[in-house]
Parts: sequence; C-alpha cells; structure tokens
Amino acid sequence: MKNIKANIVNLFSLFGKPLPVILYLALATIFGAVLGFIVSNRFILPLLLSAPVYLLLIHLLKRGERKKAVAFMLFWALILGLVMTFACYLYPEKSEGLVIHGAGYRGEMFDWIKTGIGKEGTPSQFIPEHLLHLGIFIALSLVTLSAASILFGTILMNYMAFYVAQLMLLTDQKFLVFTVGWHFWSLFRIAGFVILGVVLAEPTLHRVFKYNWRLKDARPYLVTAALLILLDMTCKAIFAPAVGKYVKKLVNL
Repeated sequence: MKNIKANIVNLFSLFGKPLPVILYLALATIFGAVLGFIVSNRFILPLLLSAPVYLLLIHLLKRGERKKAVAFMLFWALILGLVMTFACYLYPEKSEGLVIHGAGYRGEMFDWIKTGIGKEGTPSQFIPEHLLHLGIFIALSLVTLSAASILFGTILMNYMAFYVAQLMLLTDQKFLVFTVGWHFWSLFRIAGFVILGVVLAEPTLHRVFKYNWRLKDARPYLVTAALLILLDMTCKAIFAPAVGKYVKKLVNL
C-alpha cells in the first residue's frame, strides 16, 4: 500500500508543467472510454471517465492551485466531449445501452428538431430543469467534495455526446453537424458547471487537508460561473428555435 501511495505521489509530482497534465487527462479519458466500452457497464463507464480527473483536482486544490484546477478541468471537459462523441459515433449500437439517459435524451431532442416543440425551445420548461440540475450539482459539490457532482456532470456530458453522435449518423455533413450539434449555449453551461465543481469542493476540502481558503478569493470564480449559466439560459431562449430549424435541414430525420 505504501508503494502504491508513493507511486501516485511521484506521478502527480510531474504535474508542475502543463504538458504532462494535458497528456494525463487526454490519455486517461481515452483509456477510460475504451475500457468502459469493453466492460459495457453503464455505471462503470462514468466512473472510469471521472475518477482520474478527480484525483488531479484534489491534488491541485491541496496545493492551492485553483486557477490551474479550473483550466485543466475545462480542458478535460473538452476532451471528454470529443472522446465520447466519437466513441458513440463509432459504436452506436453499444452506446445506445451504455450511455445513461442517452436514448431518452436523443428521443426528446429529435422530437424537438422534427416538430419545433419541446423543452429545448421553451424557457418555461427548460429553465426549471436547469435550475434543478444546478441545485443538485451545488449540493453534491458541497457534500462530497465535488466527487459526486463531477460524476453527475460526466453523465450529463455523456448523453449530450451521444445525441451529437446520433445526429452525425444521419448526415453527410458530419463536421458541420458536430459543430452545430454541440449547441453553443450548452458550452457556457458546461464551463459554468466545471468552475462550480472546482470551487465548491474547497469549503470542505480545506478543512480535511488543512490548507488556507477564503471565500473572498473564490468569489470571482463563483460570479463567472453564475454569469455563464445565466448566459446559457439566455442564449438558449433566444437562439434555440432557429438552431433547431437549421439542424433539421442538415440531418435526415
């Protein structure tokens, strides 16, 4: 056990520069996706994808490197979106049963694209759902040092990636659909949630690991996250109907 702990410490000691961290996150995410698809367990997949980044997050926060933690977590979200989109695109049948809520989300979004009717384009429906997700995420972050909230966020990212992959299977303009399918407003929401996940781990984490933490230092991150989440809902309310019509023209539904 001591040797394992020493090896983990030695591994994270390499993370003084960005390149090793970038490689770690990219390779860990790819490996987690590959292993998750091999194991074919819908509950194990998000654990494999979220555990490596959580270990890095805790390591950086313990060292007081909040800014690095935010930057690398945002990079991980980018890699996760890319990896899972193309994994679901390459293995659509397997991902159908593997991605939690994937089929349900696809059905909801496809109905909206075909008819223009649905939560995606109706603020009175999607805003309460977004606020519910936000409340759950905040509570999980505070109670579990963000372990459960990162897992929750991974599940959300996975079914969004599944939806985009399913769109790509229905068109010849795959790159364009990939770009549009990841609705730009959702990127604001993802970034906001990532920042919250980092910052809200610290009120409890600093007590566990005995390092200095002040709410005043974290406040700019909290404000940024709030603005991003507000921007998501605003842009979604304004642009979702037009984007839905545009996607409809690109895919064969």
